[in-house]
Amino acid sequence: MVLSEAEGFLKMARADLATALESSDPARFREAAWGLWLQQAAEKGLKAWLHQLNLLPPRSHMT
Repeated sequence: MVLSEAEGFLKMARADLATALESSDPARFREAAWGLWLQQAAEKGLKAWLHQLNLLPPRSHMT
């Protein structure tokens, strides 16, 4: 089964959120690491939403 762009981004967002939750113990991880995974989950979730609306998300990195 081939995932749509939206489904692919949503799958990655869920994985990033799971990683954020697993790294939320301040005795084991720095807050910055936890925050990075939350930011990644939010960004990919928003990209999934934009793709579902048939809109292209803005490019945020220059290649």
